[in-house]
Amino acid sequence: MKNILPKLTASLIVLCLGMSFLLPAAAEAHSGTFIFTEVSSKEKVLSVTLRFDTLTALEIPGKIDTNGDGKLDARELEGSVTPVILPFVEKGLTVTNNGSKLPLHLARSSMPNPNIVKLELTYSAEEPIDETAIHYNLFFEKAPAHNNIGTLRLEDGSTQEFVLNASNKDWSYRFSGQAPSSWQTAKSFISLGVHHILTGYDHLLFLFALLLVAAKWRRILLLVSSFTIAHSITLILAATGVVVPISRLVEALIALTIVYVAIENVVAKRAVRFRALLTFVFGLVHGFGFAGILKEIGLPKGQEILSLLTFNIGIEAGQLAVVACLTPLLLYARKQTWGTVSQRYASLIIGVIGIYWFVTRII
Repeated sequence: MKNILPKLTASLIVLCLGMSFLLPAAAEAHSGTFIFTEVSSKEKVLSVTLRFDTLTALEIPGKIDTNGDGKLDARELEGSVTPVILPFVEKGLTVTNNGSKLPLHLARSSMPNPNIVKLELTYSAEEPIDETAIHYNLFFEKAPAHNNIGTLRLEDGSTQEFVLNASNKDWSYRFSGQAPSSWQTAKSFISLGVHHILTGYDHLLFLFALLLVAAKWRRILLLVSSFTIAHSITLILAATGVVVPISRLVEALIALTIVYVAIENVVAKRAVRFRALLTFVFGLVHGFGFAGILKEIGLPKGQEILSLLTFNIGIEAGQLAVVACLTPLLLYARKQTWGTVSQRYASLIIGVIGIYWFVTRII
């Protein structure tokens, strides 16, 4: 008994550390984490388009789901947009031009597909749109990890990306200034890539599962390299339109890759053979997932290659940062007598989360 207690205590410590990483993933995977915003201007009018899923819409306080079926349809949207949704948006989304607050007007509301709500808003000014600022404070109360992925579209076809979240609620732009330079575009897409991987909990969980049973740095480098090369290939293919994946199927398959690796971690008696090859194959699936956000915001005209490459660089930078933080702890755990037990417990938890994601994504 004396020998068992220290092992159990150590296992619990490692599990708690792992849970601090895993539980946010389970909680946020399908909580309406993202809204996509598109901003453009013409003379004295600023146009702002918001796109978000119906689950996010149902988080808005007020009577939206009138029939109580847990879903939102076009008729319910039409009936709730003016009395419920617009006041909510107006309270949390402030737009100014040259320091003056602009009034919100609804140009159009629609559901491009049964799962997406689209609000086309206009803000009219008394003078030409120039120095514009947006203060964003929507959904953070219920979803602290909520993110708004924004795209500014200029008249010459160029774009500038920005991200608004709980720690960064403000964005501004001067339309009379120069169009975004190549360096500004590169910085914005690197930042977007880093942000995307650090909030891509399913991708991170897959990496975590892979690293759990990697016993040496060289092995870890091989696995991470296989994953990187694979997802870079499919990211490029999907972002350039060479391949058009079915997003719902991709998301479900990503969850299955997590489940498979977790099960393999539990049942394998020794280092898994061909895991680098398996990681490459699974990485191809994850690459399609990475490309989803680029499909949503689009690539800036004339800077497609630069944007795509720097977005991928951002993903790799964020991924390497996570690996660098986790690996020393996991290698230390493997050397302890309680290491194997802890790894299997963690893999079981990962597997359960993966199964939950698969079920929620496929139904």
